[in-house]
Amino acid sequence: KALQLAGKKYFNSGMLYINVDKWIEEDIWHKSVKEILASGKVFSFPDQDALNIVLDQKTKFIDARFNFLYDLFGETVTGKKIPKDAVFIHFVGRLKPWHSWCCNSSNALFLKYQALSPWVNVPLYGPKNYKEIRMYAQGLIKTGQRRQGMKWYLKFILNKFFP
Repeated sequence: KALQLAGKKYFNSGMLYINVDKWIEEDIWHKSVKEILASGKVFSFPDQDALNIVLDQKTKFIDARFNFLYDLFGETVTGKKIPKDAVFIHFVGRLKPWHSWCCNSSNALFLKYQALSPWVNVPLYGPKNYKEIRMYAQGLIKTGQRRQGMKWYLKFILNKFFP
């Protein structure tokens, strides 16, 4: 809405299906960078917002199952589940399944495919700041791991107030 797109449709740039020849021919990358630098606007999501402006009314939206937007926090609030026909799952929001502190049941799906991938031995990211430590503590408590959750909640307090 804030971008005032003529086409009124905004896309998430985390997963793009593009015509590479046309992308190069129309110099989309440079136009997007120029939009970010020259507009003087403060964008919420600079690359994504710029692409939406540059590609306004030039996009074709494909079926959502090819880029199913899934918020691991939102699932808890809305009850939204991953549909069986989802081809690509795009984890949006702050919590990601590759965080070791992700206590969402959908994390098992990511771990299943990670085990089959070349990244099988790549460790998950641990909590890096007090906000992530708090989220981990809350997740542990919500999943019934109260003792472990309280331990991490204490770490949260120490990291927040005594950095």
